[in-house]
Parts: sequence; C-alpha cells; structure tokens
Amino acid sequence: MRLPHTHFSHFFWQIFATFALFVVLFSSPAHSAESNIVEIMQKLQYDSDLIQKGFSLNRFELVREGITRHKVDFDALRRFNIEVFLTKNNLNYAPIIYSFINNIVEERTSLEYFLSKNQKMKAYEAFQKINHRCMQCHALTRGWSK
Repeated sequence: MRLPHTHFSHFFWQIFATFALFVVLFSSPAHSAESNIVEIMQKLQYDSDLIQKGFSLNRFELVREGITRHKVDFDALRRFNIEVFLTKNNLNYAPIIYSFINNIVEERTSLEYFLSKNQKMKAYEAFQKINHRCMQCHALTRGWSK
C-alpha cells in the first residue's frame, strides 16, 4: 500500500537528506577510513581462514569459496588509499606496501592455477606465500621490525 504524498513526508525527507549530508561532510575522514580498513581486514582474515580450513579438511570447495571472497575483498583493499591510514612515521612505507599488495595478487593467481591443475601442495605453498606477504605488511606498519 502506497501512502499519499503529503507535506509532512516531503518535509521529513528534506530533514533526512540534510542530516545525511551533514554527517557525510563533517564526519572525520580519518575515523571513517580507519573503520573501513578494519572492516576490509576482517573480511580478508575470514577469507584466509576459509581457505586454510578448506586445505585442512581436504574440502577444496571451501578453498575456492575463500578465493572468490578474497578477490572481492582484496579488490576493496586495492581501491583503499593506504596513505590515509599510514602515520607520518611510516608513510614512506607506502611503495613497499603497494608492492606487497601486487605480490599477493600474483600469489593468488598461482594458487588458482595450481588448484586448477590439481597440484594441491603447490597450491598450498602459494597460499602460504600470500599469508607471509600479509604478515610482512602487518609487521612493517606495526613497527615489529624495529
């Protein structure tokens, strides 16, 4: 059932739109970016866990599902401006981080290739290289190597 258009509903939508615009314009971009990167990383962790579970349980449909999800979530990471997240102390790491990101994509391609050829151990080794690159990036941005 569609409600008739009234002056009140028009006024309500104007107020709602104004409020939404205010939130978008005056919310903290750094906080928004930080929460966005946390969400992306949580999704990527879930994807990696799913791939690991698939290998551990010898259920390669889980590995494939994890890879499919990883592609989508990793694309979100690739679109994210990493430099917004970095502090002044580690901003110079941006080129290294972008290199890690590119390496992860290459290793995921290898993982898919080896999986398609039923070379499960090589596929698992490619997956481990993905995890290693992830941890290298985390270590770098967290200052673990200092």
